[in-house]
Amino acid sequence: MERGRGKRAASPERKLQRKTPLAILGDPYLFFAPRDAMAVPKKRTSPRKRDQRRAQHDKVTAPNLSPCPNCEELMLSHRVCPACGFYRGRQVVEVAQE
Repeated sequence: MERGRGKRAASPERKLQRKTPLAILGDPYLFFAPRDAMAVPKKRTSPRKRDQRRAQHDKVTAPNLSPCPNCEELMLSHRVCPACGFYRGRQVVEVAQE
């Protein structure tokens, strides 16, 4: 029985096929197109601009009030009217008369 020499050495062409384009070029930055580059700001963000951006998270807005269809008093939408106790055309809460 004849013994083999193990794995055959790969030809230079085969070695070249296995290498990635990055390894062939040598310089990693030549591989990437300019559109693949990461976005980097040109100027430093000023404290004023930074704080304006962060202030939007803590902003409190006034609630949207709409008139009650029964008594025309302003009330929050989808809730019982505090003045007359009506909700969707029916009296759901008994309101004390003053």
